[in-house]
Amino acid sequence: FREVDAEVSTNSRGHFTFSAPGGIYKLGGDDVRDFPKVKRFGSHPSISLPAAELVRLLKQTEFAAAVDAIRFSIDGINFELGEGRLRLVTTDNRRLAIAQTSVVTDQSFQMVIRAKSARALLRVIGKELTGDVKISCAENYLLFALPNATVSCLGLSGKFPPYKDALVIDLSKSIDISAEEFDELLQRSALIEDADTIFDFVEDKLEIKTVSKRDGESSVHMPVAYPGPATRIGFKPALLRAGLDALVGKRCRLKFENHLRACMMRELAVQDGNVVELDNFCYLVMPYQLPGEDEASA
Repeated sequence: FREVDAEVSTNSRGHFTFSAPGGIYKLGGDDVRDFPKVKRFGSHPSISLPAAELVRLLKQTEFAAAVDAIRFSIDGINFELGEGRLRLVTTDNRRLAIAQTSVVTDQSFQMVIRAKSARALLRVIGKELTGDVKISCAENYLLFALPNATVSCLGLSGKFPPYKDALVIDLSKSIDISAEEFDELLQRSALIEDADTIFDFVEDKLEIKTVSKRDGESSVHMPVAYPGPATRIGFKPALLRAGLDALVGKRCRLKFENHLRACMMRELAVQDGNVVELDNFCYLVMPYQLPGEDEASA
């Protein structure tokens, strides 16, 4: 119906009637009294931060949450407030994404919400990134007060996997690399599908080889500042590209050790003329075992 007068009415039983010239539609509904009560902000722990910063935290983590996991606690985003920072963490047991920001508060809370809820929150925020968002932990809900809406997300049962030990693993090797150039290299390496992907870190060069018994093989490389020793590790290019997509900056540091330990990706920035690692985002990816590898060869 376009450019016509229409009449809309409801009754106490929740029925909805739409009337317009040429048609009447009656839709069934539920009693409004059965609708769950909306959670309200009270005296619970809460913080405020810019909407743009919350969007950054969500986008840098939601992609790494498990999909259709048996353990509901990893099918979501872990919100941790404490020690003057808000940290979001996700994992699917193959990778771990952590994003954090500083906040002025002495309060603390921890809760896991579904990644689906976080994506819905992103849609509500939309592209209007002005103003602040108030976040509060109320019983088993996380509440988000936006300029135009209030969103409540039910917390998940179960305990989020312990992850902090992964942040202190000993990784003695690293390369500093352009995120754009690394992403282009990974794209070219993925032209052959269903293949073993081998990352060879050798002196002043990173070479990525893909080998498929069905489709053939390829080799792509780029110069990097790496003194050695030569190291070979198998990674899924798609997992590394997901981390690159989450970066805000243009350069990152890839830290690694061998085919048994996760590699770590961190953003880089120049401060007072020095290149430093930022602590606002950390991404870890587990390698996969290449043919002929075993623990004894580490």
